[in-house]
Amino acid sequence: MVYGAVVVGCRIVFARLPERLPALRLGAGSLSACATGLVVLAGVSSPGGMLAGAAVLGVGVACLTPAIFAAIFGMVPAHERGVAAGTATVFIDLGFWGGLLLLGLVAAAAGIPLAFASGAALTAAAVPLLLTAPGNRLDEHRRGRV
Repeated sequence: MVYGAVVVGCRIVFARLPERLPALRLGAGSLSACATGLVVLAGVSSPGGMLAGAAVLGVGVACLTPAIFAAIFGMVPAHERGVAAGTATVFIDLGFWGGLLLLGLVAAAAGIPLAFASGAALTAAAVPLLLTAPGNRLDEHRRGRV
């Protein structure tokens, strides 16, 4: 419940954030928050720690999807946005389905903390990909920094 409330609350409170910040950098920050939340979930066993980890994960997830879609819409021509959004949605859905299935298998074999730690490692590995993506230069150019 904490995770869901944080996601919904942040999406309401920070609704304009993806329009004000460079999309891929916001996405990288969001992934960092997700990884941090997963590390907390992996490392604690107390109810308070679990709630804190879920809240941090929720903050990251709340900003991640809007940031990714802002990046997509900023990089493709208007006539290709529907196809780009559809493609991204398919891969997001596959990632949720497949990723959670694989982490469930890790949890069954090695325990829940290792599953959370594995999710954190995979999430953190994606941060440099967003920070070095070609869209970052595009964002800087649009903002007059290049």
